Amino acid sequence: MGTSTPWGVADDSERIARGIMRYRTPGHGGYHLSARRQAEMPAALRLDDGWYEEDCDWARVALGLPQFFSDKAQQATAQRYRPQLVAGCL
Repeated sequence: MGTSTPWGVADDSERIARGIMRYRTPGHGGYHLSARRQAEMPAALRLDDGWYEEDCDWARVALGLPQFFSDKAQQATAQRYRPQLVAGCL
């Protein structure tokens, strides 16, 4: 049985790094951070529940924990979905 996520039961998961998981469901998906990774996130980017939706909120994870994401992925995703994050965090 798959992991329960805010978007339904996951069909697929990928470990990005210790404490950073990406989940995909039939209709959606996103990232989940462990308590440790949540604590490492800058307060301005952190979501309380540790779940980061794949369309917009995953840019928070890429910007907050950049060592696990390529520079290209960070810039492209943040600029596309949350331009204000780029202006406020870089």
